[in-house]
Amino acid sequence: MKNLQSQNQRASQVVGPHQPIVALVDNDIILPCHMEPGEDVTAEILEWTRSDLTPRFVHVWRAGQDLVNTRNPSYRGRTSLFINELKNGNISLKLSRVKLSDEGTYQCHVPLMDKKAFVKLVVDAPTSPVISLSGIDSNRRGVVLQCESAGWYPEPELLWLDAEGNLLSAGPTETLRGPDDLYTVSSRVTVEKRHSNNITCRVQQKNINQSRETHIHVPGETQLIGPKQPIIAAAGEDVTLPCHLVQVENVATKTLEWTRPDLDPRFVFVWRAGQDFVNVKNPAYKGRSSLFTDELKHGNISLKLSKVKPADEGRYRCYLPDKNEEVFIDLIVGAVSSPIINLEGLDGDKVGVLLVCKSEGWHPKPEVRWLDCEGNLLPAGPTETLRGPDDLYSVSSRVTVVEKRCGNNFTCRVEQKNINQSRETHIQIPAVKREHGNESEKQERMNRSKNDQTETDREQEKLMTQDIVPVDRLMAEVEKLKEEKQQLQHLLDAKEQKHKPLFLEKNQEADNNLKDTEELNQQLEKKDAEIRELKKQLDKNQEADKKMKEENEKLREELERKSSRDKDTVKQLVKLKETEELNQQLKKKDAEITELKKQLDKNQEGERKMKEEIGKLKFQLERKSSRDKNTVKQLRRPATRNPNTDNDDLIWMDLENWSHEDNQKISLISNTGEEHRLK
Repeated sequence: MKNLQSQNQRASQVVGPHQPIVALVDNDIILPCHMEPGEDVTAEILEWTRSDLTPRFVHVWRAGQDLVNTRNPSYRGRTSLFINELKNGNISLKLSRVKLSDEGTYQCHVPLMDKKAFVKLVVDAPTSPVISLSGIDSNRRGVVLQCESAGWYPEPELLWLDAEGNLLSAGPTETLRGPDDLYTVSSRVTVEKRHSNNITCRVQQKNINQSRETHIHVPGETQLIGPKQPIIAAAGEDVTLPCHLVQVENVATKTLEWTRPDLDPRFVFVWRAGQDFVNVKNPAYKGRSSLFTDELKHGNISLKLSKVKPADEGRYRCYLPDKNEEVFIDLIVGAVSSPIINLEGLDGDKVGVLLVCKSEGWHPKPEVRWLDCEGNLLPAGPTETLRGPDDLYSVSSRVTVVEKRCGNNFTCRVEQKNINQSRETHIQIPAVKREHGNESEKQERMNRSKNDQTETDREQEKLMTQDIVPVDRLMAEVEKLKEEKQQLQHLLDAKEQKHKPLFLEKNQEADNNLKDTEELNQQLEKKDAEIRELKKQLDKNQEADKKMKEENEKLREELERKSSRDKDTVKQLVKLKETEELNQQLKKKDAEITELKKQLDKNQEGERKMKEEIGKLKFQLERKSSRDKNTVKQLRRPATRNPNTDNDDLIWMDLENWSHEDNQKISLISNTGEEHRLK
């Protein structure tokens, strides 16, 4: 009979799929595995493992039940077998709520038969396609759009559609396969003015009946465009808020504004006259916002925001005043951290265990959920939320848990749906001791020699003999150990008391040596105390010296500032004195000028009077000259007739009263023949 059973086991095979199994994130999936030919494996040990995990167990079936405590924490509450199908040899594993981390190679193993099969799981996490403005096609007078989508398996196809659902002629699809076997696809299309303004990018995989699509509106005339979906950024990272002119136009010399209407001042970035207008910028964005200045000539007005903070979350306005065109972009700032579970103790009745879950550094405000080993929600106390000065949230929640059928495995999950992020932590509470396996299995394993046992066998033996102690029993054992410790201490004290007289003499000598040692130790301690005191004094002196140096430095700086101020004061006084001297000189000059003006006025008045007198004298001279001419005529006649008469005195007497010039006198004397009289 045994030989027949052994032959059947050798003939049986564990069979799995030849192709990878593809699953979508958050969906359920079945990893096929069955015995061929079919036979009842209900009483067998069944294992699903992943060699790259520690612990490697994904699901273990032993003695007609799940062995939950050996399972890797990341799979607790998410794996199960089709128990009703085990009698038919169906060992397939159902994996619920698939995660990206579930991807890998699984081993379906029947240890006692030493039969196994491998199943490769590929987790498909297709992302919605993202459409961006790639450029402008000036020849076709159209806009070049690019569409990209990642995380696909098997390889998908990418289609461009207009508003009526008609296919658009696009460039070839570029495909990239990553190390995780997932595909990333991208494609470009030129949208002309003749096309409808509503364009769709669709990525689809018909084999798994999955598709994702994104729409974009392309304006017919020149105007700004931006993303329709919110931009999500992680706190502390850099982010770009896209904003473009549909048609290429150089805006480097134009006024460009990025604002947030909910701020005061509202300006995030202002570009005017070819430069950044820093003075009008909101202080929270100084040094963190910038434009791609080299791209302004192509109509790219996108804003780069550095070291994003939670306070940066909000609606941004990209505005071009010259064209009175604007576009709004929503920014969501996310921050996450893994929760920590602490066991706070037993509740008042010691019926359950009180657990506390805390998680810090979230944004926006997250939710906290407690789950049991089957993924069911547990009733918990209200979530305590604290918002810090950095705008990040800290959350905590308490729950009282009791023993569950599938083991005391509990999960604290913190999630934020707006940014599609979640973090979770698992904890296992010791459960009631259970017997593992049955006698036949134990006997069969014992009959096998130590040399024939594999590493897996020894691991299985360890698991089957594992004892799990409940919390109450652990606490009782701790109290028992404390009592035993006290009893041992009493016995030790009594033993020392009993043997004390026997060693009294030796102890006396030892005491003397000990006293000498103590004296030396005391002296050493005194020296150490003196050294410590000296060190303290030295530290104080060094601190005082440091403070004195700092004060001297401050005084020196103050003296330099005062000296500088005094120098400036002296310079000002010198300048002031020079100014006063110049003012006095100026006043003297003004007085001299005034005096000269007065003298000039007097001279002018004298000159005027002199001119009047000269005029009068001329008038008198003319009259006298007229009389003198008549007199000369009268004198010439007798002088001519009597040239040698002796009446010279009469002639000269008259000539001395003349006022004519000498030449006239000479002319007169010559005519009278009396020239010699002039000598």
